[in-house]
Amino acid sequence: MKVGSSNDPEAVKAQYTSSKGLDTRIAFHSKYSTNRQGYGSWIVSNYDIRKGIDVLEAGCGNGSLWLGHGKLIDKCSRLVLADLSTGMLEAAKENLGDKANPEHYLLPQCCKLSYKGCIKEIFRES
Repeated sequence: MKVGSSNDPEAVKAQYTSSKGLDTRIAFHSKYSTNRQGYGSWIVSNYDIRKGIDVLEAGCGNGSLWLGHGKLIDKCSRLVLADLSTGMLEAAKENLGDKANPEHYLLPQCCKLSYKGCIKEIFRES
């Protein structure tokens, strides 16, 4: 991906057709980050998930943010993972298996996202 192309929707789609690019970024940050807590653990530590709520993560990527956080997932009545990339959703399914129900992996067009029920928490990573 060229510098500055992160604002180009087609370039972003091309980079994230599979989880390979994101996996590379995660590995880089894991190896060289000075944050001892780790990015994913730091993000999750800021979530306010109470027992029995429905949670939607928009832009879930490969789902790795939820790995190692089974107790937090167990609090969710439903964990709905959404991403614009089928490749990312496939990787999320591989990483999380049945922790998020198969019907709760969505490929939305965000403006047309239709969901029955009430989602109490929505998360999006940049």
